Amino acid sequence: MKQLLILVSLVSFSAFGQFSIPENYDTIIRKQEVILKGSFDYGATAIQNDFQSKLIRGGFISNEIKDFAWNKHKGINRVGADLHGEIEYRNYASNLFGKERYGWLIRAGAYAQGGMIYSKDVFGFAFYGNEQYVGSNADFTGTRASMMSFQKIGFGVIDKKSKSTIAVNFVTANSSLGANMRDVSIYQNADVDSMLFIYDGVASYKNGGFNRPGLGFGIDADFRVPIQIMKNNVSFFQFSIKNLGGVFIPSSTVYEADSSLIFKGFTFDQLIGNASIIDSNFSILDTLNIRSEDKSSFQLLPVFVQFGKIIDDLNTNKVQAFYGVRLFPTLYFIPQIYAGVNYKPIKQLSVGASAAYGGFTNFRCGLYLAGNVKSMSVGLSTENLIGLFSKNGFGKSAALRLSWRI
Repeated sequence: MKQLLILVSLVSFSAFGQFSIPENYDTIIRKQEVILKGSFDYGATAIQNDFQSKLIRGGFISNEIKDFAWNKHKGINRVGADLHGEIEYRNYASNLFGKERYGWLIRAGAYAQGGMIYSKDVFGFAFYGNEQYVGSNADFTGTRASMMSFQKIGFGVIDKKSKSTIAVNFVTANSSLGANMRDVSIYQNADVDSMLFIYDGVASYKNGGFNRPGLGFGIDADFRVPIQIMKNNVSFFQFSIKNLGGVFIPSSTVYEADSSLIFKGFTFDQLIGNASIIDSNFSILDTLNIRSEDKSSFQLLPVFVQFGKIIDDLNTNKVQAFYGVRLFPTLYFIPQIYAGVNYKPIKQLSVGASAAYGGFTNFRCGLYLAGNVKSMSVGLSTENLIGLFSKNGFGKSAALRLSWRI
């Protein structure tokens, strides 16, 4: 359990995420454009940054810190991270398909997403041990975890006027893991001389690393359309979907079990000693009736969907609102609602503030700053202002966007 929490936390320190700096609508005529993006987004509902930092980087985790985290945990909790780094080249000068309206683009990047939805007892058993569960039940039922890291390179079509795009990507996946505890619990009696272990679940991880990557395809689409909300007032909305597709994994090791056992005369720690429960050479797998096999599989990419109002660069108002909803179709990311205000004190500068609820964590707020200098555009943002600077936050978020156009 502890290893899964550490794994998800580690992802957040190498991160690049899907959102942060609001997109704009414009009709500026360009010939070429290069866009570089990098961001990370990590969140948790019950684990503070102070706890996570000591867990990953080392440091003393006092009982006070553990107790605070324990009290923050509810029956079901979430932790997750989404990350990416991407470079994109757009050519507006060419007329794709012989039509003046369409240009083309190529993009490449590296991406990762991981997360877990888990019961309160997962945290308790991992960080307090089994002592507090003597004479009671430690229930891990409903806990699920997954992680995938992959790279992609793609070619797409761009609408020169609206900047809407659609691209097809070739994808390679170098790591993937998952776990689903359908019904798992441990009961140790008050005399500490017997234990009931009930387990019904499955876990898997990809073999081979970079040597045997998963191969597949995905689609990215970004459509920007005008919608008249009120009379004489047209707003522009963006519908974006990324990584719609999947990869074929040539080899994964899958562990599965559906059993219940009673151990007498020793504790669970004495049973496994210093061995790893996922070591296929370790006889505990046979003792616990855990089946292991290597097999190929098809896995979906972590698709991302966002719909919302975007900033209109043609609008002369200094203040504009943006809002919308975004989601990853996973249990550890609930649909997130966001809203914010963009202020443009001068033509070359935009500042803004936002608030959001949902996602990997609960409520959070953010700030961003974007500016244009001749052919260059720079944007910096965070969607978790408290978490970025404070150990009392429940996650971190930061993003950088650079573009050069002629």
